[in-house]
Amino acid sequence: MLCTRAAALSQVQQRARQPPALVPICLAGEKADVARAKKLGELTAITSSWEQTEFVMKTGWATFPGQTEPNRAVAEACAAGVLKTAAAK
Repeated sequence: MLCTRAAALSQVQQRARQPPALVPICLAGEKADVARAKKLGELTAITSSWEQTEFVMKTGWATFPGQTEPNRAVAEACAAGVLKTAAAK
């Protein structure tokens, strides 16, 4: 039973480290998107952080090679980064 808990804790810790490493890839995907201006306008119009995360997930920016589903934690951090950059301009 102790091994099972240790393995589960290890997986949780590994997933917690993933998002910061993948956020720059998500941000690069946003910058390379040909419909960037339109999507950025749509994203900035959304006021709910949950809906912002959902929007980024739907764009595909948080879906990485070899994955079929977007990474929610990365999408959340990516949305915050995109909005922060947009607000600074």
